[in-house]
Formats: sequence, structure tokens, C-alpha cells
Amino acid sequence: MPPPRRYSHPEISEHIVKINQALDESIPVYFITFGGLELEHFHIPELLAVSNLQQHKINLFEPYSAPICYFTCASLNQTTLTTLCNALSQCQYFGQIASISHSIEDQPHKFTGQLINNFYAAHNLSTFSMQANIIGDVFQHQTKLDHLSRIQSISLFSPPKANLNNPETHLQLMYDLQSEPTRFIFGFNLNSTQTPIRKKLQQLNLPKRCYLGTTSMDNELATIMLNLAQIRPGDFVMDPFCGTCSILMSASQMGCYCVGSDLDIKVLRGKETTYVDGFTQYGMNYADLSWSDIHKPWTKDGTIDAVVCDPPYNIRAGAKITEKDSKENNFGVGCKQQGAKGLYLQLIKMASKALKIGGRLVFWLPVPYTEFDETDIMWCDGMRVECYPLQVLSSKYGRRLVCYVKEAEGENCGYHKEQVIFDNIREVVGMQ
Repeated sequence: MPPPRRYSHPEISEHIVKINQALDESIPVYFITFGGLELEHFHIPELLAVSNLQQHKINLFEPYSAPICYFTCASLNQTTLTTLCNALSQCQYFGQIASISHSIEDQPHKFTGQLINNFYAAHNLSTFSMQANIIGDVFQHQTKLDHLSRIQSISLFSPPKANLNNPETHLQLMYDLQSEPTRFIFGFNLNSTQTPIRKKLQQLNLPKRCYLGTTSMDNELATIMLNLAQIRPGDFVMDPFCGTCSILMSASQMGCYCVGSDLDIKVLRGKETTYVDGFTQYGMNYADLSWSDIHKPWTKDGTIDAVVCDPPYNIRAGAKITEKDSKENNFGVGCKQQGAKGLYLQLIKMASKALKIGGRLVFWLPVPYTEFDETDIMWCDGMRVECYPLQVLSSKYGRRLVCYVKEAEGENCGYHKEQVIFDNIREVVGMQ
């Protein structure tokens, strides 16, 4: 078997030094191991958004070296850490660090035993299980047990009785052999690190749904979008390009009231099945939809908590606008094609009016893979850009998940420059 691919992360050595300094000062340091390296650009933005929503100010050890991040937070404890990580779509493992080094053979931190013993005493725990995550290699179970026994004998801590079926806590071995240099973490956690959000994501997998379209949004990506929008149960979420309602179904699953619109009446009505069947399939409340043009918004100003959408890129789905002079009454008649530049400008204009103060606009923006800066996206009075992480789709192009937050009322919107890179995205991908 060929050796695993190694990823250079020179910052790891600096992280280890700083974390050990924090442990010397009895400052709790937490870690999260993320899955889905193809979405690694979303890991930290989603973590920051969810922590802000839950009113935790976390201090990251930067830069992030995927797939493990470290942070401190004065307001976190074992219970609130679990609540935070259970909301993250990409979280696989999490816990508090008791020791960190480059190798599993290194000496554990001098306070490791004290941390573990205090942890068990404070929570009155009687059972534990060991979790091991070896990245870039495979260890036999006995090898993992040997490493745990070695750490235990050196650190002089006394774990409770082992229980593999229903443990009250976990001792964790995290060994990253995929990074250069390597890193080893010994940690602990009060609750199961099998986050329940993973089950929710699987429930709405696209192959299981009865109503789909060619551009239906994957539930995992939709959840990331909604987390960046910092929605809460009971919030009003709007998708002005709702199509088959894939994003709104994810929002409904998270307890939101959903409204949407689309200019394609055929998608809204369906044929043998409709969006109503999709919501009925999962026992969700229906979204309130309307057939409308984004240039003629129907929402009342300041009533929406989040606008979350995937506008048409003119690649698989085209953008249309109703013609002012059209007197046709039939659905979909009297429409003409519209460029992406005008569509995105109208989107932010609509959102700046519809959103409440503090509300967020989250949308996908197609961009050439190597060419992008913040001047390629719109400016709008009262709206601030929070982040725009990249998802790579091919060697030629990707898409940015752009997030704005409304901080004040404003009137004017526009572009920083005349030519923006996404207006000719069809040429970039070789479609014309």
C-alpha cells in the first residue's frame, strides 16, 4: 500500500507550543475534528457563526490546519461544548485537550493526570469508553489500548469502569499522520461525540426525497448555508429562487417558518409530485410560496430573519425577468433572459429591504477558480460582508458562499467595478 498523502502545515509546531503554554496556565483548550475535507473552507466560518449565535466568543489558534482546529472560550464547559458541536454539519469529534505533542510516543503534558482526575471527580462519572481517530493510517485495537495504558501509567490518572455500550464519558486518542509535521492529541469529553445533526442530514438525503429537480440543494450544504445565516427555531426564512424547496425543507427541519418564490411556475406546480409532497413526506409544515419575479418583491420591509438562496448561474439553470411591456397572462410567458450581474444586484436590493436589522443574506456566487476578490461582489448601504468561503467545483470554476449581515437601513447598492468575473461564467466553463 502506498504511503498516505501528506499535507504540509508548518503552523502545527507553533500551535502545539501555544496550547501547552495555555495548559500550563490551566486554561481549557478545546478541539474539533472535522470531516469532509472537500468542504474545509466552510469549517471555520460555520464554527464562528454557530458560536456567535449561541453567544460564545471563541479564540481560535490560527491559521486553521484542517481537519483539526483548536480554540479557547471562557463561557464554554463540557455541556455547552456539546451543544455547540452538535449544531455543526461537519463535526466528527470534539473534546477538551489534556495533552498535545507531535508524536504518540512523546511524554504527556505534566497536568494531564490532574485534568482527567478533576474531570471525573467534578462530574461524578462511573463509566468511560475510549475513542480513537487515526488520520492517515490504521492502528490495531490492541495498539490503541497500549497507547492509552502508557499515557495512564505516566500521567497517574484513574479512569472509571469501562463501558463500550453506554459510556458516560470518552477518553480520546487523536493522531494525525496525514499532516506534516504530525500531531497527537489526548483529550476527554463528557458526552457522545456522535453528533445528532449527522442523522438529520441523512434523513433529508436527496435520493430519499420524492420531489427533486436538477439543481436541488444537498441537505449538508443547505445546513451550512442556514448555519451561516444564524437562524433560530421560529425565524422567518425566505428563498426567492426556491425551485423544489430543498433549502426551505432544511430550514423547516430546523424549526423555521419558510416563505419562497420562483418565476418558473412549472417547478412550483410540478407534474406527478409537487413541493407539497416533499414537505408531507417528512411531516413538515408547508412553505408559503408565490409565483413572482425578484424584481417585483412582495415582502414587507423588515420582516424576514434570513434570505438564503441559490440563484441561477446561467449554467444548468438560467435567470429570467418578466418584460415590462408584456401583457400576457399565462404563467412563464413574457419573460426574457437576464445576466447574472443584474440578478445578483437585484437580490441584494431586495434583501436589504426585506431583512430585519441583524438579519443575514446568504447565497452562492459562481466564480473562476483562481480569480476573485471582494471587489467582485456587491456593496450595499447598511449591509456588511461577513465571509465568502469557496467550494471548488472543477479545475476552472467554483462558487463562493457569500454572507451579508444587515446592520442598518440603506438605499443604494452597486458594484465596485464595471466588469465582474461571474458575469461571463458560461465562457469560463466552456459553454459558449
